[in-house]
Amino acid sequence: MTQTIKGHFDGRVIVLDEPADLPVNRPLTMRVEEPVTGVGARATAAALDAFLARAAPRPVPSLSDQQTRREAIYEDR
Repeated sequence: MTQTIKGHFDGRVIVLDEPADLPVNRPLTMRVEEPVTGVGARATAAALDAFLARAAPRPVPSLSDQQTRREAIYEDR
């Protein structure tokens, strides 16, 4: 099970910012990450905007029922 739970460190312990559906009295492995803020966040947003500006919509091919049959997709081996 993987969940993303927001919280903060109060100087002694990690305090959750929202309720979490976690098993009671079972060991957990936590990975702590700092959120991207400031220049890093702006650079990430700028990179995403540049990518989306270059990304062109691709038409979805129209396939007939015959073309989607298993026999048309896979060759006998």
